[in-house]
Formats: sequence, C-alpha cells, structure tokens
Amino acid sequence: MIPTLCLIGLAGLTGLAWSLYYLRRRGVIRWLIPYLCQAPKRWAIRRGQPVHPLLCIADHFEPELGNAPRDVRDARVDLWVRNYPRLFGNFHDSDGRPPRHTFFYPLEAYEPAYLDALSSLCVKGFGEVEVHLHHDGDCADALRARLLEYKRLLAERHRLLARHRETGDLAYGFIHGDWALDNSRPDGRCCGVKNELEVLRQTGCYADFTMPSAPDEPTQTRKINSIYYAWGDAEQRQMGMPSPNRERLPPGKPAPNNRSAEVVVACSCAGSFTARLVLCQTPYPWMQRV
Repeated sequence: MIPTLCLIGLAGLTGLAWSLYYLRRRGVIRWLIPYLCQAPKRWAIRRGQPVHPLLCIADHFEPELGNAPRDVRDARVDLWVRNYPRLFGNFHDSDGRPPRHTFFYPLEAYEPAYLDALSSLCVKGFGEVEVHLHHDGDCADALRARLLEYKRLLAERHRLLARHRETGDLAYGFIHGDWALDNSRPDGRCCGVKNELEVLRQTGCYADFTMPSAPDEPTQTRKINSIYYAWGDAEQRQMGMPSPNRERLPPGKPAPNNRSAEVVVACSCAGSFTARLVLCQTPYPWMQRV
C-alpha cells in the first residue's frame, strides 16, 4: 500500500514539476499570477445594465507573407476587395455601418497598388488601414522620420487614416512586427528603439494594438486583457508622477510600457494621462494559445 502511495505521489510531483517547467518556458508565470489577481477586481455587469460590445479586428495584413510571388500577393489582395463587400454588405451595426476590418499594413512592404485597393474598401465603409512595422537595429530619430513620412503618404496619396477631432492632426493605430514593442525582446532584436512608446505618441499614434504576445513570445508584459495608458522612464520624469504600476522583469528583459495606469471611464484623473499612449490588448485566447 505504501509503495503504491509513494508512486502516486512521485507521479504527481513529476507532473507538477513538468507543468511548472512548461509554463515557465513559455513565459506564462510572469503574467498568469497578475492576471489571476486582477480578475476579481473586474467590474461585474449588473442585471439590466446596458452592454456595448466593441469588436476590433487587428489584422497583420501582409500580402507578401512567406515570400509569396507577385501573382500570389495580387490574388490575396484581390480576394479581400472582391469578397468582403459581398459577404458583409448586408450586415450593419446600430449606427447603420457595415463591419469594418482593420488592415495594419506594414510600412516596410509599401505597395501603392495594394493600398489603393484597400482604400477603395475603406471609402465604402468596409475597413480602415493603420500602421504596421517590422524593424531591427533602429533608432528613435530614424523611426520618427519614417512614421511621419508614412502617415503623410497614406493620407495624401491613398486617402487613409483618421484625424484628431479637435486639432485635425493625422492619427494612426500601430502594431509592432514580431511583438517587440519598445525594444522588449531579451536579445534586443526586432526593434532597437528603447523610447518607442514616446516616438509613437509624438508622431500621432492614438493607440497600440500589439499585445498579447503570450505565450509564444517573451515580450508579454505583466498586464494582460487590459486597456491602459503606458509610458517609459523618461516620460515618467517629465510628468513628475508616482508610478501606478511598474513592470518587474528579470535582468536582461526590458519591459515595454514598463509604467502604466488603467483606462477608466469618467475618471477625474484622466487628464493626467491624455498625453500618454493607450495600449489596447485583445482578450487572451486561452484555448488556442496555451
């Protein structure tokens, strides 16, 4: 009897050790505990309370994916332009608008013909085009210049991007290629700009939609399933503010958005954060990713 119990206990400990190793290897431990701690703090929906679901499709739209030849890339774009209105033209939300697909088009793969095609969808109300970027070994000045030129090109040549309601300035959403936002990879690859959040805000970015990167990438922050303001150390000093939350990662693992504060409706402190960048994390797809 005792040997059997020992074997069962040993098997249980082995399984537990393997599970912890697996979760740690995939970076789950870093964000799972904060996620579980914040879950009870989420507001419950009261009976009879109206709910307004907002659906955002943040598509890393890359026709060239897999080094596809030109005819394959052309066919991929054409498929979207021809079929999207046919499939979704009869559906509308409460404002009478059809479903809008958000195409985050990579800056480094700029192709005028493809953006003209996507623009034809956007003009009809079927989509929006925002900014996507893969880069490596970059610097703040070069990044700032590229972003400003790209958003000017999208607006002037292709009639894309939104404008700020009050100032009229061009605004854009952003997704970082390879999930390396703010130079967050441990090896420093796939970015290089340590103050990238500040550069994005300065060039008109209204929100970043990169996350979540877990569990496949080591760049996932402790915050997950959240919409929040984020800023770096330099901006923190400029604001003269205490830190609402500071990311604590192991040495050698720089944290994107290492300081943050939750977005709260009608918060009296909201004015303190209006100059910070909003990070909008999509819900974590548990069943598909872990």
